[in-house]
Amino acid sequence: MYFASGQYVSDISNEGGPDQTETDPRFFGKLTWQASPANTVQGWLEADHPRVVGRNGDEFTPLEATANENNPELV
Repeated sequence: MYFASGQYVSDISNEGGPDQTETDPRFFGKLTWQASPANTVQGWLEADHPRVVGRNGDEFTPLEATANENNPELV
C-alpha cells in the first residue's frame, strides 16, 4: 500500500515596512509492504523547503536589513 500527499504554502505579510514573502513546498510519502503474514515493512519520507525573504522587517527596517531563510529539510 502507499500514501502520498503534498502541500504548497505561500504567504505575503507586511508589518508596515517591506513585504515578507514565504514559500514552503511540502511532501509526504509512505510505503507499506506485507513481507509475510507475520511481518510488515513500512517506510516514509517527509520533505519541505521553507524560503522566507524579508523576515523581521518593519516600518524602520529596509528590505536590505532583513533576514532571509532557506531551510531545506528531508526526514
